[in-house]
Amino acid sequence: MAKLRDDHVDSTRRALLDAARRRFGASGFGGTTLDQVAADARVTKGALYHHFASKEQLFLKVYDEVEADLSARSMAAAAAATDPVEAIQRGFAAFLDLALDPVVQRIALLDAPSVLGTAAKLEVDARHSLAAVRSAVELGMAEGRLAPLDPDATAQLLIAACGQAALLIATADDPAAARTDIGAALDRLITGLAP
Repeated sequence: MAKLRDDHVDSTRRALLDAARRRFGASGFGGTTLDQVAADARVTKGALYHHFASKEQLFLKVYDEVEADLSARSMAAAAAATDPVEAIQRGFAAFLDLALDPVVQRIALLDAPSVLGTAAKLEVDARHSLAAVRSAVELGMAEGRLAPLDPDATAQLLIAACGQAALLIATADDPAAARTDIGAALDRLITGLAP
C-alpha cells in the first residue's frame, strides 16, 4: 500500500513539473499561474501546494531540471572529444545549440536570473556544470594545452562566458546567425587560453 501511495506522489509531482515546464517555457514565469499548472497536470491546487510551497519554488525545480538536461547533453557532446580543450568546446557548442530552443531560452536564459536571483541561479549552474568544466580545465593545464591559471576561476569564467553567449543568441534578432558568430567567438576565447 505504501508503494502505491509513493508511486502516486511521484507521478503527481512529475505531472506538475512537466506541466510547469511547458507553461513556463511557453508563457514565461510572469505569464503562468499556479491554477494553470494544476489544471494542466489534472490535480487540485492543494495538491500542487503539497509538493511546492510557491510558484518560485516550482520554477526553481523546473530550472534545475532544465539545467540538468543541458548539462547531460553538453557532457555527452564533450565525451566525443580527443582532448580537454576540444571537450570544453564541444560541450559549450552543444549548450549554445540548445540556446536556440524557445523553452530553454525562456526558462534558463531569460526568466531564471530575475526569478531566482543571482546566487540561486549560480548555485544551480555550478552544481550541474562546474565540476565537469573544472576537470577539463585542470586536465588541459596538466597537458600544457591551457595556461597554468587558477582552474576554479578559469572554469567559472568560461561558464559565465558560455552563459552570456547563450543569452546573446536567445535575444538576437536572428538567433541562428548569432549562434554561428557567437560560437566562433567563444571558441576563440577558449583557444586563447593556450600557453
